Amino acid sequence: MACTRAADHLYIVRARRRRGRAATISQFFADLPSDVERADSQTSSRPTDLPRLSTPRDASGLANDDLRRRLRLMRDDIARINFCLPEVVLSDAEIRRIVDERPADLEHLARILGPLTAQRLGASILRETVAFA
Repeated sequence: MACTRAADHLYIVRARRRRGRAATISQFFADLPSDVERADSQTSSRPTDLPRLSTPRDASGLANDDLRRRLRLMRDDIARINFCLPEVVLSDAEIRRIVDERPADLEHLARILGPLTAQRLGASILRETVAFA
């Protein structure tokens, strides 16, 4: 629910769906006087059949998403074991670079993460990247 602070007109806007579920009218606005103009009673100028803005993902895009998800799960497990935040173990930017470059050895991984992190996490990361090669 959103309200504007206008001098001449008050516009009240609400979402019809929220997180995939139908939204109801707030109890504060359910009993508005009958002389209030409602958008539901007006004809909508919005087209009923909107074009799809996204295109279906290709197989490599889905594989990248799956590898990114697996690396984040691995990062979360390591962080939980070490009682630290996941971003301390491996940042989202580092995960993105790993997914984009798909390192096949520790030397390449060290260029992305640095030598110490590559030595510490290399085996786990390479296990995941090789599985998606």
